[in-house]
Amino acid sequence: MKNSIFILFLLCSFVTFSQVKLQGLVKNSKTNEPIPFCAIAFKGSPGGCLSNEEGIFLFLSSKSLDSLVFNCIGYQQKTIALNDITKSSVVYLTESAYNLQEVVIYDKDDFLFDIFETCRANLVNSKEKEAKTYYVLQSSIANQPVEFLECYYNSLFNASTLRSLEFKNGRVGLAPYNERFFVNANISKVFISINLIGGNPELPANPFEYTKRKLRKYYRLKLLSVSENESNLYRIAFTPIDNDDKFFGGELWIGKEDGLLKKISLEVNQTKKHPFLPLFKDAGSIEHVSMQINKTYQTQSNENVLDHIDFNYQIQYQHKHVALANANSDTSFLVSCKGLMYFYDIDKPFVLPYFEYNSEFSDYTKIAALSYNEDFWTSNTSMEYSQKMKEGLMYFKKNGVLLNFKNGQTNNSNFFKGGKFFENNYIVWSDTKRISLKKDKIINDTTAANSVNGQKLRTQLYQLKAQMFLDLNPYLDSIQHYSATIFDVNETFYNLPEEPVTNCFINIYFDLYEIERRKMEAQIAKNKLTLAEFDALYMASKNNIKKQTADYLSEVERGNKKKALEKWNEFVRQNLGIDNMAIFQIK
Repeated sequence: MKNSIFILFLLCSFVTFSQVKLQGLVKNSKTNEPIPFCAIAFKGSPGGCLSNEEGIFLFLSSKSLDSLVFNCIGYQQKTIALNDITKSSVVYLTESAYNLQEVVIYDKDDFLFDIFETCRANLVNSKEKEAKTYYVLQSSIANQPVEFLECYYNSLFNASTLRSLEFKNGRVGLAPYNERFFVNANISKVFISINLIGGNPELPANPFEYTKRKLRKYYRLKLLSVSENESNLYRIAFTPIDNDDKFFGGELWIGKEDGLLKKISLEVNQTKKHPFLPLFKDAGSIEHVSMQINKTYQTQSNENVLDHIDFNYQIQYQHKHVALANANSDTSFLVSCKGLMYFYDIDKPFVLPYFEYNSEFSDYTKIAALSYNEDFWTSNTSMEYSQKMKEGLMYFKKNGVLLNFKNGQTNNSNFFKGGKFFENNYIVWSDTKRISLKKDKIINDTTAANSVNGQKLRTQLYQLKAQMFLDLNPYLDSIQHYSATIFDVNETFYNLPEEPVTNCFINIYFDLYEIERRKMEAQIAKNKLTLAEFDALYMASKNNIKKQTADYLSEVERGNKKKALEKWNEFVRQNLGIDNMAIFQIK
C-alpha cells in the first residue's frame, strides 16, 4: 500500500430523529443454540437486519411497524408481532421437517443434474440489483485479535456475482502480533472475484461453471434431504471427483418449485488457487489458503436476490525477517479471518461522497481519509457487535490503533509513524498548518515526461490539485452533511525551487479552495436543500473555484509576479485571516 489519507472534517450538520430500537436473540427451539445470520425483515415495509454470529439482532426504524418476519435456511419462517418481541426478546425458530422417501435416486439418473441445470439457467438470467452493503471482517493469529475492518458500500450484483463495490464509509482496528502487523488490504475484491457462472482463474472451480455434461465429469452429486415447509428445498451435496485444491466442494439448497438457488456453501482446504497477496512481497509469502464461503439469497417477485455472504479464511503465511520487524528468523503462522457481507435496501443505494479517489487506493487508504461521523454510524446499524467483536475493539484500543472510531486513538508505534501503512497522501486544510513541499512529501517531478530536449516545459513546471469533499446522508426529510477542503499530494508535483515564495504560492492556491467551501457552507446554512439542490450547489462551487484558481495561476506566474501575489494574498487575508506572505517572510 503506497499512500494514506488523513482528513479531519471541519463542518458537520446533524439531524435528530425518533427511532424504534429493539434488540433480541434468535435461537433454535430444539437445541436452544443461537442462530447466526438470520434475516429479519419488516413485514409490509422495506428494510430489516441480520442476526450476528451469536444470534443477537438489533434493528432501528423510524417507521411504525407491527411485526417482523424471521427467515433462515433450514428453519421454518416465523412472523412475530412487535409487541410480543418487546415482551420476550428471545425468538425461537423450528427446524424444517425433512423427507427423502418421496424421491428415489438411481446411479445413472439425471434427476439431480437436471435440478442443477434449471438452477444454473436461473442464475444466468438473473437481473442486476443495486443495494447498500455492510461488510465486517475479523482476523486473529493464535486467538489474538490482529485486525478489525468494517465498511459500507454501494454494490452492484446479480445472483451469480458481485460486480462492483463503491466505498461509502469505514473504520479499522489493528494490533501487532509478535511485533508484526497483518492487513487484509483489498479483501473486498475477493468477493468481486467469486463468479458462480463465469468462474475465476485465481479461485477453485465451482459446479455452476459447468453445463450438465461437463458437470458429470468433474462432480458427484448426492441428495441429502427435501425440506417440507413454505420453501420446499432440495439440499444437495457436491463433491469433486478429483479431490484436489482446484475445485470447491460443498452443499446447496434449491427451491423445489421454482428452481432458484437459496444458498450455496463452498469449501476448499489448503489451496494454492487464491487471490490473496502479501502486503510486502519481499517480507513474506502465502503458502496456502483454506476457505469456507456461504452465499444466501432471498426470493423477491420470483427472483433471486443476494442477501448475505458469510465466510471463513485460514491463511498460512510465511513471514521473512526484515528490518522493520525485530524478528531473528523467518516465521510461519496461521491467520484466521471471518466475516460477513450483507446486502440491504435494494435499489436504494447510498449517496456516495463528492470526492475523486485514486482508483488504485485500497479500502484502508479510503478509511484513513475519514474522521468519525457519529450521525452516520448511529443511523447505520446493520448488525449488532458480537461479544468477541467488542473484546477485540477493546484490545485494539489498548494495544494497537483504531481509525475512524468515536474513541479512537493514535498509535504510538514507530511502524505507523514511519508511514509503512499510511503515508500522508491527502492533507486537510488548517489555519494552523501550512503546506511544505518537502515536509509533506510532494513529488519533485523531474521526469523526461515533463521536459523537451532536457528543457522543462513552462506549463509543466508544476501541477496542483485540491478538492472540496462533501458527503450527504439523507434521513427522512433531512440531509446530514459534512465537508472539508483537501489538498491532493498524490496528484501534485513541482519542478520549482523549494523556497518561501513557492510554498506561499501553493498555500494561497489551497486557501482559495477553503474560501469557496465556506461560501458553499453559507448557502447550505441558509436553506433546507434537497439532494438535487445539494448537487447543483456543489457543481456550481466546483466550477467557481476552477475558474478562480485558473485566474490566480495565470496572474501570479508561480509567485514571480509580486504585485499579483500581494493582491491574492490580501484576498485570502480578508476571508480567512491568514497572511501567507508574512508567514513565509516574503518582502
